[in-house]
Amino acid sequence: MRAGRLNRRVTIERKQVVRDATYGSEQITWVTHAEVAAEVRDLAANERVAATAQRVVTRLTRVTVRWVGAITSDMRVRLNSDGRLLQIVGIRELPKRLGYELDCEEYSGA
Repeated sequence: MRAGRLNRRVTIERKQVVRDATYGSEQITWVTHAEVAAEVRDLAANERVAATAQRVVTRLTRVTVRWVGAITSDMRVRLNSDGRLLQIVGIRELPKRLGYELDCEEYSGA
């Protein structure tokens, strides 16, 4: 993995569920798991019309990061430069624990 390609800062966030003390309902918050340098490549985009006649755009993005401990598919990636949120849908560990390739999807209604 070449350091020059890791030219973007991203935050990997994990979900934290907290119970409301008054009503007992669950509240989901996102906390920082790691902030790292990454290579971010947009691979494909898909556009469709949802059942509610709203246009939905899905963008597939591959994020490559150095090893930062366990990363799971219930985490997400926030691009620090523009605030885009990417849901992790696939994880590949690079040989010798050099890092991860994260396949991510971004959804946006247009």
